[in-house]
Amino acid sequence: MALYFEQIYERYPEDCKFILTTRDTSEEWFNSFRLLATSISHTTNMAGHLVSYMYQLASYWRWLLATVDQNSDILSVPIGMPLPPLDKRRAIESYEEHNRRVRELIPVDRLLEYNVKQGWQPLCDFLEVENCPIKRPFPKTNSALSIKAQTVTAMVAYFTILICITVPIANYAFEKVTGQKLMSWIKTKVKSYKQYSIRKKKR
Repeated sequence: MALYFEQIYERYPEDCKFILTTRDTSEEWFNSFRLLATSISHTTNMAGHLVSYMYQLASYWRWLLATVDQNSDILSVPIGMPLPPLDKRRAIESYEEHNRRVRELIPVDRLLEYNVKQGWQPLCDFLEVENCPIKRPFPKTNSALSIKAQTVTAMVAYFTILICITVPIANYAFEKVTGQKLMSWIKTKVKSYKQYSIRKKKR
């Protein structure tokens, strides 16, 4: 949604409020975005050819990175291939220009510049929420640690799905060709190897 604030403002010029989330420094934003970019890129690259919506996400993510990094070459990278590293200078320029444009376009009374470190109160005041949950811990689901955990989980899920699909197919094909079940054949080979190893030790 962040990239479409101009269109949203044109559609709702009188009553729409905007929240511009900011970081303490542009450097801090870049480090966070780079981690997010790496995590999502790895996940979508692996699953892009397996799940259709992941392919669509991978395509959209390439467009987003190309926009932020001001690098159209990213769009030509095939799904599944590693993306070039972000250019720090260009990415920060995009981030700062985006914030400048938001401040320029959106009226002050309908814009909240917000850092998540500020907690609930500024959000409640801006959105006119009467029962502000100030005693409730502020959610933190986009931290570096959580992003890494989500990436690992996605990778495990991907390989689990891949195994669940390929093993039955491999077993079916092996049985058709050899007349044996794949797992039975593997167990026989493992047993034979163990017996061979025992005989070898006795010599």
